[in-house]
Amino acid sequence: MESIENIKSVYRRIEDEARCELNKVQQQIYRISTLRLLLFVAGIAGIIYFRTESWAVLTGIALVTLLPFILLIKYHNRLFHCKDYLEKKAEVNRQELAALDYDTSCFDGGEEFADPAHLYAYDLDVFGTHSLFQYINRTCTEPGRRLLADWLGQHLTKKENILERQAAVRELAPELKFRQRFRILGLLHKGKAADETELKAWAASPGIFRKSRLLRVLPATVTGINGVCLLLVVAGYLPASMWGVIWTLFVVAGFAFTGKITKIQAVRQETADSRNVCRAAQAYGGPPHAMPPAEKH
Repeated sequence: MESIENIKSVYRRIEDEARCELNKVQQQIYRISTLRLLLFVAGIAGIIYFRTESWAVLTGIALVTLLPFILLIKYHNRLFHCKDYLEKKAEVNRQELAALDYDTSCFDGGEEFADPAHLYAYDLDVFGTHSLFQYINRTCTEPGRRLLADWLGQHLTKKENILERQAAVRELAPELKFRQRFRILGLLHKGKAADETELKAWAASPGIFRKSRLLRVLPATVTGINGVCLLLVVAGYLPASMWGVIWTLFVVAGFAFTGKITKIQAVRQETADSRNVCRAAQAYGGPPHAMPPAEKH
């Protein structure tokens, strides 16, 4: 079994590495923001300056400046996601260091689960401030929090179940990287309390977009048509105004799917990463919301 000092050194190292990476990402964000501003200003200035030139010249200016600007927006968003992850990673390890010094104030103590009439929970301080629940609680969602409280309040009675849970703890104890990533993703994508019901409803709903072949090929078809129209405009075979009409029709038609797609995307975006690690957690034989606490080694 590792000593407390060794465990602390591991948490300090991870926190320092996260902060170092975070500084690099923040510098990248600053550089990308500056580059985006320069590209946008250059694109607008070029279009205004060459406004009397042909559509081919204006299209070329837009492609050289505004297209990289749009691509940088996506890259900028990924950098912000990385920044949020690294900030949470440093915070998680800082919390673990505090917990090793007997400061668990950053973790929920589950005071509402304390029951004076319980057989043992009230006398043994299972719930509340400086309780067993607060010391091991690393849950990120309300269902996981309730599940951990149920585990502590309703102990196992069958030997095989006890041995199975102990085996899961032994297997996950050395997997510090996995356990921290699991918790960080949960903290970043925990969503709202209503998400549990929404996810169950989404899982039971028919796969409209997956089963429709037309809807599956439609994005590629629209992109291809717009690409062909752009080439025809540059070559002078298609008036730019006609392409504008076609593009507007595509946008208007797209609003017919906006409601359903937005709702599905909102639920999936908040939970996609968490569901992936939940599947991995279920492979260990235990419920996905109740991973062994991060400080156990």
